[in-house]
Amino acid sequence: MLNAVGTPNQLAEVRSSIPGVMQGVSFSKGLRYTDFDPKLGEMAAYGTGGLIAGKVLAKVGFFALILKFWRILLALLAAAWTAIRRFFGAKSPRDKAAQPALAGGPAPDTEPEA
Repeated sequence: MLNAVGTPNQLAEVRSSIPGVMQGVSFSKGLRYTDFDPKLGEMAAYGTGGLIAGKVLAKVGFFALILKFWRILLALLAAAWTAIRRFFGAKSPRDKAAQPALAGGPAPDTEPEA
């Protein structure tokens, strides 16, 4: 297949040059349009359709797996998030409550004197 590219103003020039370009192009025997075998064309069409269908099924299969195992994926995501937060030093509310009072300050369960 040959393509010609130009602006709409060049259309007449492109059309007039096509016969000369076509004479300069030759195809090997068996690769010409006249050598087309309909049996091979059916196989190629089936192959292209199968390729497209395979990609669609692969995407659908991927999403089906996500839908099937969404709880496990969510739990793994939560665990990973918690591990990352702990690694970088973020403390949970329980850890903050368990810390001892500062030295010289009032204990958390006593009230300050008036």
